[in-house]
Amino acid sequence: MLKFLMLRSVQTGLDPIHSLSACLIVASCPTASATWGISARSWVHGNDHVLAAEPGDGPAGYIDLYWVHARDHTTMAQEIMRGLDDLVTSGKVLYVGISDAPAWQVTRCNTIAELRGWSRFVGLQIRYSLIDREVEHELLPMAEALDLTVTPWDTLGSGVLTGKYNRDADTAGRATLRGRISERGLKIAAEVVAVADELGCSPAQVALSWVRSRKGVIVPLIGARTRAQLDDNLGCLDLDLPDEALTRLNEVSSIRTPFSHNMLAPFRSIGSGESHRPDQH
Repeated sequence: MLKFLMLRSVQTGLDPIHSLSACLIVASCPTASATWGISARSWVHGNDHVLAAEPGDGPAGYIDLYWVHARDHTTMAQEIMRGLDDLVTSGKVLYVGISDAPAWQVTRCNTIAELRGWSRFVGLQIRYSLIDREVEHELLPMAEALDLTVTPWDTLGSGVLTGKYNRDADTAGRATLRGRISERGLKIAAEVVAVADELGCSPAQVALSWVRSRKGVIVPLIGARTRAQLDDNLGCLDLDLPDEALTRLNEVSSIRTPFSHNMLAPFRSIGSGESHRPDQH
């Protein structure tokens, strides 16, 4: 979706920022702390300010991609998917996606939707970067198996992967506020900066290109604060990391393989079919 819209913006000569905001309207449902959570009632009443226009009334008449922003631990999967399907059937929403949910719940929801002929999730929004690779063991293989487009957020590790905290750990920024500066993160960032210097590009472009190189359909979300940051981030589209650089980045950011993946690792070569290893591209 984002790739298509950005390409269309360039071809028509429109400002990509304005074109994207007009073509892609994303709504998040209330979370567990809200009045209705993600129940069917929430879809009908909690988002009237977004869904007020009738279908066909222009850009505000429907939502291209409607995100369920996290689960509320209360609403059953059947109610979630039935409520979302009602929105799609009514013409208010074209597609639905889910953000920050465990693999088992996404799989359960889509299985129920497929069995009942309802609209299923087509997108998965998760935190993913060189610093946060835990999703590679369950969520990314699930997304590939269920044909979900992945839109990772925090792809620069709250700014750590730009290398600015290596230069000054006390620099004001999102990572400082979130307490996300760690020795491991700074070590990874140092390697990102080294690769960027060798390739003649920015650390942000290296970090984003690494995310884009991963297996499956992955469209990184970027949190640019300025036009200069946006232009720099978009430069990753022209960067293909060489194998040697990918190997270095994979090694410095490697994570422990959890159960039962570690137990089954010796048996990967047995049987037919492709193995979904986290280090595969």
